[in-house]
Amino acid sequence: MEIALLPIPDVVAGMMLWELDRAREVITAWADWTVTVPESVTSSLRLVRFPPLPELPDHLRGRELVVVDGAIVTDADDPVSAGRSDSGKAPSRIRDQSAQTRPTLVHGTVTAHIDSEIRR
Repeated sequence: MEIALLPIPDVVAGMMLWELDRAREVITAWADWTVTVPESVTSSLRLVRFPPLPELPDHLRGRELVVVDGAIVTDADDPVSAGRSDSGKAPSRIRDQSAQTRPTLVHGTVTAHIDSEIRR
């Protein structure tokens, strides 16, 4: 079996957080949204209870959160992936999250699921 890699111009990735008491609202909106996005978008949703460990960043330590993260393959010629279209964007009714990371243009290795924020 042979596997070929496809070139991708860039990837933009980010994460949004909500308090756990909003889980039902966020899960419903996220599930509805995921069936509408183009193939260039990937996303995951997790319910996370972070322990009160000093190794965790302050904004996560001891909190119970809904975490939605995702990435989008960008193409300057495509209005959806270049961010000039509403398709692929998080639904407005769940945008008032408690925290989010700034969308990051990623070159090379992609680190996800908060791994990069935990000191080892």
